Amino acid sequence: MPGAFLRLYRAAFRTVILSALVSSAWLFIPGAPLAQEPSMTVKEAQHFLVRFEGSDNAVSGHLIGLLLEEAYHKVGADLAYWPAERIEAFLYSEKTFYDVTKSPSWAGALYDGRIKIPAGGVVERTADLERVVFHEYTHALVHALSAGRAPTWLNEGIAQYEEGREAGAHKDYLRELAAEGTVSLKELEGPFTALNPDGAFRAYLLSLSATEYIVREFGLSSVKRVIEGLGQGLDLEGSIRSSLHLSYEDLEESWLGYLRR
Repeated sequence: MPGAFLRLYRAAFRTVILSALVSSAWLFIPGAPLAQEPSMTVKEAQHFLVRFEGSDNAVSGHLIGLLLEEAYHKVGADLAYWPAERIEAFLYSEKTFYDVTKSPSWAGALYDGRIKIPAGGVVERTADLERVVFHEYTHALVHALSAGRAPTWLNEGIAQYEEGREAGAHKDYLRELAAEGTVSLKELEGPFTALNPDGAFRAYLLSLSATEYIVREFGLSSVKRVIEGLGQGLDLEGSIRSSLHLSYEDLEESWLGYLRR
């Protein structure tokens, strides 16, 4: 990738994703152990239990609860799934978030079986706050529907899609990656936790692009069918074949062909 393009996308990554609220990307860690939590206050919402540190974060907890309820209805409608049991969400100061989660420095929120957000002290609604809440709530639904078996690229792809992010702003970079012949969805199936910021940017962007392609060509309901197939015990190849009526390899090649145009 030419140096000028790399500098451009690095700048975009730091400006758009590395914001005051969200350090970079919002992370799903499959099968991660649940770390010991500090003593926390509980705010009960209709479908959520929001836990936060100290009475000074009560406003933040209330705001997160309201946004989660919005995500419950909007993302639920998109995926036609509304969990009956309450979901736990944890609100931390930034320092406590990294102490508890042990997540990489570029991670700005995390789902490891519970929603974890470093937004302590936030007292007003912002676009970034909405995005992180919708993103992390989507992870909760994908985890439930897939029984925790969704590949990271699809999990992060649909979460970014639901937060409202679009890959089109980086179409030239995506075209170059596709032309290089080094893109493989299989290599994006595992956790992104070991990636550096540039590698994370590439992985998240490819995940979003591949998911957008499936939604565009087959519909959002087909994405849900792939996820549900995994939850029913199918492997990824089998779930893609059953839901999209083509092989995993053919799906990847069709997507990459689209990017090369």
